[in-house]
Amino acid sequence: MSVLSIRNFPELLLRELKIRAAEAGMTLRDYTIAALKQIAEYRGKAQKK
Repeated sequence: MSVLSIRNFPELLLRELKIRAAEAGMTLRDYTIAALKQIAEYRGKAQKK
């Protein structure tokens, strides 16, 4: 598996993602991967139209 590192990530955004992950009963890692998959799938569907 690959590693993704993001520099200068906005602190407020990180806090919000941690809260949302906790509310969903997920780790921050799993929540972030799920969100990125949704974005990638949406973009893929949009390009097919």
